Amino acid sequence: MTSNELQRVFVKSDNTAKVRCPSCGIFQTISISPEELRKLTRQVTCSCSAVFKIHILPRKFYRKDTNIEGTYFVLDDNDHGQDLSHAIRRVNCRIENLSMTGAGFSTFGRHRIKEEDRLFICFFLDNPEKTRIGKSGVAKFIKGNCIGMAFDEPASDIKALGFYLMP
Repeated sequence: MTSNELQRVFVKSDNTAKVRCPSCGIFQTISISPEELRKLTRQVTCSCSAVFKIHILPRKFYRKDTNIEGTYFVLDDNDHGQDLSHAIRRVNCRIENLSMTGAGFSTFGRHRIKEEDRLFICFFLDNPEKTRIGKSGVAKFIKGNCIGMAFDEPASDIKALGFYLMP
Protein backbone atom coordinates (compact mmCIF):
# COMPACT_ATOMS: atom_id res chain seq x y z
CA MET A 1 0.00 0.00 0.00
CA THR A 2 1.40 3.39 -0.96
CA SER A 3 0.76 6.53 1.04
CA ASN A 4 -1.62 7.70 -1.74
CA GLU A 5 -3.98 4.73 -1.31
CA LEU A 6 -6.79 4.90 1.22
CA GLN A 7 -6.39 2.35 4.00
CA ARG A 8 -9.71 0.84 5.08
CA VAL A 9 -10.21 0.80 8.84
CA PHE A 10 -13.10 -0.54 10.89
CA VAL A 11 -14.38 1.45 13.83
CA LYS A 12 -14.95 -0.46 17.06
CA SER A 13 -17.84 0.20 19.42
CA ASP A 14 -15.62 2.49 21.52
CA ASN A 15 -15.01 4.71 18.44
CA THR A 16 -11.40 3.63 18.00
CA ALA A 17 -9.67 2.06 15.03
CA LYS A 18 -6.33 0.36 14.48
CA VAL A 19 -4.27 1.78 11.59
CA ARG A 20 -0.95 0.72 10.11
CA CYS A 21 1.51 3.26 8.78
CA PRO A 22 2.31 2.37 5.15
CA SER A 23 5.77 3.92 5.55
CA CYS A 24 7.17 2.31 8.70
CA GLY A 25 4.61 -0.45 9.37
CA ILE A 26 3.85 0.61 12.94
CA PHE A 27 0.31 0.01 14.19
CA GLN A 28 -1.45 2.63 16.25
CA THR A 29 -4.92 2.98 17.74
CA ILE A 30 -6.68 6.23 16.93
CA SER A 31 -9.93 7.78 18.13
CA ILE A 32 -12.60 8.55 15.57
CA SER A 33 -14.90 11.48 16.28
CA PRO A 34 -18.60 11.48 15.32
CA GLU A 35 -17.81 14.15 12.72
CA GLU A 36 -15.18 11.90 11.12
CA LEU A 37 -17.70 9.05 11.03
CA ARG A 38 -19.91 11.21 8.82
CA LYS A 39 -17.04 12.25 6.53
CA LEU A 40 -15.71 8.67 6.26
CA THR A 41 -12.14 9.83 5.51
CA ARG A 42 -9.35 11.17 7.69
CA GLN A 43 -5.70 12.05 7.46
CA VAL A 44 -3.35 10.39 9.96
CA THR A 45 0.16 11.44 10.95
CA CYS A 46 2.45 8.68 12.20
CA SER A 47 5.22 9.09 14.77
CA CYS A 48 7.67 8.59 11.86
CA SER A 49 6.20 11.80 10.32
CA ALA A 50 4.49 9.94 7.47
CA VAL A 51 1.06 11.30 6.55
CA PHE A 52 -1.57 9.01 5.03
CA LYS A 53 -5.32 8.89 4.52
CA ILE A 54 -7.74 6.32 5.86
CA HIS A 55 -11.23 5.32 4.78
CA ILE A 56 -13.41 4.91 7.86
CA LEU A 57 -15.88 2.00 7.83
CA PRO A 58 -18.31 2.45 10.73
CA ARG A 59 -19.50 -1.17 10.85
CA LYS A 60 -19.74 -3.44 13.83
CA PHE A 61 -18.57 -6.38 11.73
CA TYR A 62 -16.32 -6.76 8.74
CA ARG A 63 -18.21 -7.14 5.44
CA LYS A 64 -16.62 -9.34 2.80
CA ASP A 65 -17.30 -9.03 -0.93
CA THR A 66 -18.36 -12.39 -2.37
CA ASN A 67 -19.62 -13.93 -5.59
CA ILE A 68 -21.63 -16.95 -4.44
CA GLU A 69 -24.74 -18.50 -6.01
CA GLY A 70 -27.62 -18.90 -3.61
CA THR A 71 -31.33 -19.15 -3.11
CA TYR A 72 -33.71 -16.81 -1.37
CA PHE A 73 -37.39 -16.82 -0.71
CA VAL A 74 -39.85 -14.69 1.18
CA LEU A 75 -41.09 -16.31 4.37
CA ASP A 76 -44.77 -16.25 5.16
CA ASP A 77 -46.20 -16.18 8.67
CA ASN A 78 -46.08 -20.00 8.94
CA ASP A 79 -42.37 -20.38 8.12
CA HIS A 80 -40.17 -20.40 11.18
CA GLY A 81 -36.99 -21.84 9.69
CA GLN A 82 -37.62 -25.48 10.67
CA ASP A 83 -37.95 -27.28 7.32
CA LEU A 84 -36.41 -25.07 4.68
CA SER A 85 -34.52 -27.78 2.79
CA HIS A 86 -36.24 -26.76 -0.44
CA ALA A 87 -34.21 -23.53 -0.28
CA ILE A 88 -31.12 -25.22 -1.73
CA ARG A 89 -32.74 -26.65 -4.84
CA ARG A 90 -32.74 -23.68 -7.22
CA VAL A 91 -30.24 -20.86 -7.65
CA ASN A 92 -32.04 -17.54 -7.98
CA CYS A 93 -29.65 -15.00 -6.47
CA ARG A 94 -26.01 -14.08 -6.10
CA ILE A 95 -24.65 -13.37 -2.62
CA GLU A 96 -22.49 -10.29 -3.18
CA ASN A 97 -21.36 -9.56 0.35
CA LEU A 98 -21.51 -11.11 3.81
CA SER A 99 -20.99 -10.13 7.41
CA MET A 100 -21.80 -11.82 10.70
CA THR A 101 -25.05 -9.84 10.89
CA GLY A 102 -26.32 -9.79 7.31
CA ALA A 103 -25.90 -10.27 3.60
CA GLY A 104 -26.26 -8.35 0.39
CA PHE A 105 -27.54 -10.23 -2.62
CA SER A 106 -28.92 -9.57 -6.08
CA THR A 107 -31.83 -11.42 -7.62
CA PHE A 108 -31.63 -12.90 -11.12
CA GLY A 109 -35.10 -11.77 -12.07
CA ARG A 110 -37.97 -9.65 -10.90
CA HIS A 111 -38.93 -9.85 -7.28
CA ARG A 112 -41.64 -8.54 -5.00
CA ILE A 113 -39.52 -8.06 -1.92
CA LYS A 114 -40.36 -5.01 0.18
CA GLU A 115 -38.47 -3.53 3.12
CA GLU A 116 -39.17 -5.42 6.34
CA ASP A 117 -40.21 -8.59 4.45
CA ARG A 118 -38.99 -11.74 6.18
CA LEU A 119 -36.51 -13.67 4.02
CA PHE A 120 -34.52 -16.87 4.07
CA ILE A 121 -31.28 -17.26 2.12
CA CYS A 122 -29.30 -20.40 1.58
CA PHE A 123 -25.89 -20.84 -0.07
CA PHE A 124 -22.67 -22.79 0.09
CA LEU A 125 -19.50 -20.91 1.02
CA ASP A 126 -16.70 -21.13 -1.50
CA ASN A 127 -14.35 -22.46 1.20
CA PRO A 128 -12.73 -25.91 0.90
CA GLU A 129 -15.49 -27.48 3.03
CA LYS A 130 -18.32 -25.93 0.93
CA THR A 131 -20.14 -25.09 4.17
CA ARG A 132 -23.93 -24.74 3.80
CA ILE A 133 -25.31 -21.54 5.31
CA GLY A 134 -29.03 -20.94 5.78
CA LYS A 135 -30.18 -17.78 7.56
CA SER A 136 -33.48 -16.02 8.05
CA GLY A 137 -33.79 -12.29 8.42
CA VAL A 138 -35.40 -9.06 7.31
CA ALA A 139 -34.97 -7.03 4.12
CA LYS A 140 -33.51 -3.66 5.14
CA PHE A 141 -32.35 -2.18 1.83
CA ILE A 142 -33.78 -2.58 -1.66
CA LYS A 143 -32.50 -0.90 -4.80
CA GLY A 144 -33.57 -2.58 -8.02
CA ASN A 145 -32.43 -6.19 -7.83
CA CYS A 146 -30.04 -5.51 -4.93
CA ILE A 147 -31.28 -6.54 -1.50
CA GLY A 148 -29.67 -5.88 1.87
CA MET A 149 -30.73 -8.33 4.54
CA ALA A 150 -30.18 -8.27 8.31
CA PHE A 151 -30.04 -11.72 9.90
CA ASP A 152 -32.48 -12.47 12.73
CA GLU A 153 -29.55 -13.49 14.89
CA PRO A 154 -25.86 -12.81 14.33
CA ALA A 155 -24.15 -15.71 12.62
CA SER A 156 -21.72 -16.13 15.50
CA ASP A 157 -23.07 -19.66 15.95
CA ILE A 158 -21.60 -20.62 12.57
CA LYS A 159 -17.89 -21.06 13.16
CA ALA A 160 -17.12 -21.64 9.47
CA LEU A 161 -18.63 -18.26 8.52
CA GLY A 162 -16.50 -16.53 11.14
CA PHE A 163 -13.34 -18.05 9.64
CA TYR A 164 -14.55 -17.29 6.11
CA LEU A 165 -15.07 -13.63 6.95
CA MET A 166 -11.61 -13.06 8.42
CA PRO A 167 -9.97 -10.19 6.47
